Amino acid sequence: SITSTGNVYINGIVFNVDNMNDIEDAIFRLDNSSGSIVLSAEASSLHVWIVGIMDILNTYGFNEVQIRTIEK
Repeated sequence: SITSTGNVYINGIVFNVDNMNDIEDAIFRLDNSSGSIVLSAEASSLHVWIVGIMDILNTYGFNEVQIRTIEK
């Protein structure tokens, strides 16, 4: 999940969007055997954050990324 303040939650661990290396490492460790994942983002999250994380997901084999918008 991505919040409007730039926090990224992956398996209950919080990361800041400014530290994409840590986010990339956490995504690398995810189970991608299905090749699909749901990316949730608050409606006011910056588009560039969402696209950046989608790019990383795609790099590590998540070919089907569903986006869910969280209304606050």
